Parts: sequence; structure tokens; C-alpha cells
Amino acid sequence: QRAQALEVLAGIPQGFPVIRRFVSDVLAYAASALDATLQQLRDASKAAGSVELAAQRDDCTQILRLAFLCLSKLLADDSDLQAAILASMRAPAPGRVERTLARVYALSWEVVGCNGAALNARQVAAMVLVLLIEGSGLPRHDRAVALAVRALDIDVQNVKVGSVAYLPQIDDSRGRAQCMDDPVSMICIARAMVSLAAYETTLEPVAMEPSARLPSVCNNVHEAVFTHIASICGRSQLAPAVKIVVFEAMAVWLQETAKLLARCLQTIDSRDADTRAFNDMAFALGERVLILQRERIMGYLWSYWDDPIDAVQAKVRGIFEAFLDIGSCMNRAIVADPAVAECALNSSRDTPSQPSQHTAASTHDRNAFLRDVLDLVLTMDWSRKVKYSLLAALCPRIDVLELLREPPGVLASCLATMAQVTMASRAALLLTAVLSQAADDIGKARMGGSGDQGETAALELETEHIALWTPPVVEALC
Repeated sequence: QRAQALEVLAGIPQGFPVIRRFVSDVLAYAASALDATLQQLRDASKAAGSVELAAQRDDCTQILRLAFLCLSKLLADDSDLQAAILASMRAPAPGRVERTLARVYALSWEVVGCNGAALNARQVAAMVLVLLIEGSGLPRHDRAVALAVRALDIDVQNVKVGSVAYLPQIDDSRGRAQCMDDPVSMICIARAMVSLAAYETTLEPVAMEPSARLPSVCNNVHEAVFTHIASICGRSQLAPAVKIVVFEAMAVWLQETAKLLARCLQTIDSRDADTRAFNDMAFALGERVLILQRERIMGYLWSYWDDPIDAVQAKVRGIFEAFLDIGSCMNRAIVADPAVAECALNSSRDTPSQPSQHTAASTHDRNAFLRDVLDLVLTMDWSRKVKYSLLAALCPRIDVLELLREPPGVLASCLATMAQVTMASRAALLLTAVLSQAADDIGKARMGGSGDQGETAALELETEHIALWTPPVVEALC
């Protein structure tokens, strides 16, 4: 209750300045409360479904939420947590602040690796860890190395891991060691890094050494996180709650990558050397995703689109849509600056783990990415339910008229499928998506021209749709 009250106070504009003055005391309280709660969660005598254990899990989550809120608000104004806390104190006590942050850091590792803690608490603890590393005040490259070495346990070539007073020089705590071999813990860490670490940090070039934890060659933390998530996505026998978090992490990684590319598109014409270098790294990343990870991502769609767990289905749909967004951003980048294609391709060729043969989309006509995906989906048999859902998701991103002209006829196949009870709902989903997109296109054509020009364009487009719809509809009705 105390943690909840403090969280409410910190969440209001007039309240956080009060919390900020005593943030060192608040974090010290959070560390003590977390330590006491962890002792209870480790008690094996408590039954898994007991009321007492459920209450302890709730307490642990609430305490961590308080710590996360305080740290995130401090980082919003200052890149150095320790300096920000000392500046807020009436009588600065550097030693006390260092011990408090070090304790929060160590206890967060304990929670992430604690099977008795709630999954939500473990995720929040991972977010606290990432904030403590991002807010360490280290240079950007050192923060990227710290995320790779401390959070992902990746070996870095000839680089000394940067440290501050509250981050141990050698991170060999028992809690961290437990996390490194636990897939649930690692997915929590990966999810937190994708959500909280700055793009500038995660794309910073780092000389990582291939290992059992990093089988493919990566040169930045962002790609290394994808490798960790992908290694867990393919595992069978995941608990339902963990399975949802795993696919959510993959969806978020792809969505964040699409956002990164969209941000770079806005500055693609910049003449600033640093901005152009950052954009080149981002576009090279997008190209590697399209080339190296296409089969893996499409494999998730084939295998999990109809997963029995509805939440997993929703996450897989998010994966597909984010993947399409990445392809669209890359196409727009290449149209805006053709040099992006050559730069991205050279970067991909420098990747030792890449196959010597590129896909057609990577070496010829980059703007045909969506066309390639559409062709891949159309090759599937119409008896597969996933085909209808994938085509429906593609409708807002392609020319619907082009889809309707595809042999042997999308409309005819859909209308024939409507006669099958088990498939009718999927066919109706696709037909609804096609009609909705057609209506949007006609509306845009009407609004796009002035006066009679808009009406004429809309009428012509409407006539084309009617001509394509009429034969299969008549055939189905007869």
C-alpha cells in the first residue's frame, strides 16, 4: 500500500517534485521491501496457488513499478541517474546513493530470474535493469557494450566493459547467472531493451564475437536482441503466458525497427555527416531483416497464425504487419535516394552469415517487395485458412485491383469457399477487406481531383471494380 501510494503521488505533476526531493529514500525503501518480498517468493513451502503467494507477487510487482517510475522520470531530465539523485538531495551522500542503486540493480536481477515471481514483475525488473544501464552516464559506445555484455552475456572483442560505482566491474551475481540460462528471463531482458534502450545506443557498432549465445554475426545490440528473441520463438512446449510474451517481443522488435526506418526517412536528405551515418546503419539493418530473416518470419506466420491462443494470433498478425511496414519503408527510402540500395546491399554482403545467393527481391527490383510477398502468399493452397488472413492484411498495402486480376481469380476462389462451413468466415474476412479497401480507394480518387476530375476518376475506378466483381458473383449465384 505504501508503494502504491507513492506511485500515485509520483504520477501526478505536483507530486513528483516532492518524490524527487526524497528519491534516494524512496529507492532505499523499494530495495528493502523488494529484498523482504523475494525471501517470501523463494519459500518453496508456499503452495503455487495460495492466497499468500499471490499477495507477495502483487507486492513485488508494485514495488518494482514504483522503482521504474522514479528512475524513468529522472532519466527524462538527466542522462546520469546518480548525478540526478545527488542533485535532488539537500545533503548529498554519494556513498549512500551508490549503495542504493547497486542494491536495486542486484535485486532486479534476482527478480528477473525468480520463477516464483509473477511474469509481469519479471518484465518490470528487466526494465529497471535497462534503465540503470542506460542511465549510468557512460559514453554511448560503453553503454552499448554494457548492454551486450551485462544484459545479453555476449563476448565483445578487445573492449573493456565500462563501469560506474553502482554497476559491478565483474557482473557475476547469482541472480544474473540464473537469468542467463533461463529463456523466460532472457525474453524479459530482450523485451525491455527493445522498448527502452535508445536507437543511438542499440545501433552503435560493437565488435561482438560469435558464440553459443550469438550464433550469427551481429555488429550491434539491436540485431543481437533479435537473435535472442528468435532463438526462443522456435521452441516448443512454451507455457501459454510465456509464449504470448515471446511473440509480443518479436512483434515489438519489428515494430520498433519499422519506426526507426520511418524516422530515418524524415532525415534522408540531411547533409549532416552523423545523421547520414546513422541513417545508413538503419537502412542496412532494414535490408538485412528483409534478406536474412524473411524465411524465418514467414515461417512464424505459417506455423502460428492459427494458434489455439487468441493472444498469440494477434501478436503474429502484428509481426506480419510490422514486417510489411519495414519493406514499405525500405522501398520508400530507395525511391527517395537510390544510393540507399547500394549501401544496404554492400552492408549485407559484408555479413559473413549471409548466404551467397540473395533472394530476387534483394538483387533485382527492390520496389517489388510487397509483390514478392503477395506472390508467396498466393502460391499457398486455398484450403489453408492462413492464406485468407494474410491476403486481408495485405489489402491496405497493395493495389486491390492488381490482386483481383490475379489468376485463377481471387474472387471466384473466395466465393467458392463460402460454401464450406469451416472456411466461410475466413473467405468473408478477405472479401470484407477487399470491399473496404476498394471503397477507400474510390473515396480517395473522388477527393483527389478538383470538380469533375475527381468524380470522373472515382467513376472509372468504380467501373473497374464492378467489371471484376460481376462475373464471379453471377457464377456463384447461379
